[in-house]
Amino acid sequence: MCLPNSNPIDPFFSLYSSIKSNGNEAINDGWNLFEALVLKMDGVCRDNKAKFIVFGMISEEGAMDWDMKWRGLKRDEKSDFVMYQGKRYDLDFYLPLKNLYKICQKHDISLITPKRKYSRYECDPHPDAQGNANMALDIADFLINNKII
Repeated sequence: MCLPNSNPIDPFFSLYSSIKSNGNEAINDGWNLFEALVLKMDGVCRDNKAKFIVFGMISEEGAMDWDMKWRGLKRDEKSDFVMYQGKRYDLDFYLPLKNLYKICQKHDISLITPKRKYSRYECDPHPDAQGNANMALDIADFLINNKII
């Protein structure tokens, strides 16, 4: 039996990075740390004459379907949201991908974004065989279209 996460605003909850920060220092600090880590990885690659490419598997439709079924993600005309202890927490499901895009664009780092839906296992948020195949196709398309291979 699968049980949904009952604590949607725990920092370890998968939708935490989708919470609209509205100036929340902890969320902003998290994104600043993430940007520093991306820059460090890019620097290591450049130092070793390799091209750093980020694959943004976040904020795609398969994950949204899974989160709506198992993690309490909801949508209405105003926004995406979760309810916790009777309180509504507004989210932007696409915020992590938007933030990743801004970081990569700012630092001229290539970003592979999801074009296909990555289906998930019934009780596991990880992509299933078809989801992995779709990820591989998105990566291959990017590499071919950008003449990297």
